[in-house]
Amino acid sequence: MAEWSDGRLDEFAIRIDERFDRVEEKTDERFDRVDEKFGDMDRRFGEVNRRLDRVDDRLEHLDGRLGGLQQTMVIGVIGLCAMMFAGFAAIATAIATQL
Repeated sequence: MAEWSDGRLDEFAIRIDERFDRVEEKTDERFDRVDEKFGDMDRRFGEVNRRLDRVDDRLEHLDGRLGGLQQTMVIGVIGLCAMMFAGFAAIATAIATQL
């Protein structure tokens, strides 16, 4: 079994420090790559948000148009019902005057 002298311990400490430095460099590189990927994801999410805002604007416009169409249809149904009742009244009047 080898004995540990002060010189060997110092050399061992230096090698351990070098290894930790390499591990720290690799860890920093990996974190940098992750940061780059997250930056790209942030950019993509920003683009998706812009697209969804445009879709929201289009849906609001479509909602307004559908509201107008609904109003037109209700007015048309009321007009048709009024004409139908007027026709029934005219028929009833014609029958009543002929008797």
